[in-house]
Amino acid sequence: MTANSRSTAWSDWLARLAAPCAAGLGFSLPISTTGASAFALLFLALWLLSGRFRDLPRQLRANPVAAVALLLLALLLVRMLGSAAPLDEAFGFAQKYRKLLFIAALMPFLADPKAQRYGINGFFVGMGALLLISGALSLGFLEPLRFRSGSDPSPISRITHSILMAFAIFWAAHRLVDSPAKAWPWAVAIALGIFNIFFMVAGRTGQVIFIGLALLFFLQRFSWKKAMAAGLLLGVVLAGFFFLSSSFAGRIAEGMHDVKKYQSGEADTSIGLRYQFWVNTARLWSTAPLLGHGTGSFPTKYAALAQSTGALPTDNPHNEYLLLAVQTGALGLALFLTLLLVMLWYSRTLGQPNNWLAQGLVLTMAVGCLFNSSLLDMAEGHFFAFFTALFFAGLDRRRPGKI
Repeated sequence: MTANSRSTAWSDWLARLAAPCAAGLGFSLPISTTGASAFALLFLALWLLSGRFRDLPRQLRANPVAAVALLLLALLLVRMLGSAAPLDEAFGFAQKYRKLLFIAALMPFLADPKAQRYGINGFFVGMGALLLISGALSLGFLEPLRFRSGSDPSPISRITHSILMAFAIFWAAHRLVDSPAKAWPWAVAIALGIFNIFFMVAGRTGQVIFIGLALLFFLQRFSWKKAMAAGLLLGVVLAGFFFLSSSFAGRIAEGMHDVKKYQSGEADTSIGLRYQFWVNTARLWSTAPLLGHGTGSFPTKYAALAQSTGALPTDNPHNEYLLLAVQTGALGLALFLTLLLVMLWYSRTLGQPNNWLAQGLVLTMAVGCLFNSSLLDMAEGHFFAFFTALFFAGLDRRRPGKI
């Protein structure tokens, strides 16, 4: 056996590990941030050890989604130089955006239909486990698995929980329409998921995303008239949830109370603090609008601003757009928006229902980033990287098909 053939055999053997790794990553996303990170790093190791990284130049020429993601990562790395933060802090912040590299590293493996199936099935099994754990916690069982003592019944944060559940419901709705002969399991999953995020785990971000995904689903699957009727019905259902769910009604009442307190000059509430973070972060961006203050600069710059104004300091403005703008200026913000728009544009080439699912992923990320730093955050960032790679892995091949 020649050295070249041995190298090929080694690469092929490593590539066979992609399917179980994809299953592990998909399963871990709703259950364990540590597990998801570990499987993502394992994929990165496979990418390097198998030699698939050598195909990166061709991949970037053929796949604009991967190209824009790595451009944004490259800008974050370059802007460590001259950052307002010390180099070690700048690097620590930059490495949190490694999910952008994972997109390119995952793609060569997730182009394989077997790895895709394993990853998707792993995700749905993980979401099923999340539902079961959430139900058990609400009944007083499995208390050691609770994310925080006294918080919502979930092993993960309610923000992450509600976002992933909203996307899973959206996907299950497409499965239900495409598989009428096997509709009942998907109908049950949708009903349980909706009950979970509106009656049990009150994550407002996920609830907003659910509404957006529901409206998107109506537009994707129905005529304009039927979509409008479905939208009105959704409004009636949500109004019913308001009267039936103390959790849902309580979160709305809490939000309205927070807004009133902020208007009266009290910012020490969830919404009030977020609004204060956004306003102050926009002020920071305005002082370095084109290239920003450098990667990792946000905590340092915001601390100085907070000290001079008496505001509460933070290392996270809970808005990915503003966080990128402060660090990398308008250029970085434009690259992130370009990534979302490129995904939206090329979703048209994926075939049905992949095109619709990819559009749902873009909407989920776009809305989530308004209220959280979703690309920076560990769980949401890995979720975005995994499904971006899964949907767009074969983009250069132009082979539409179902996932």
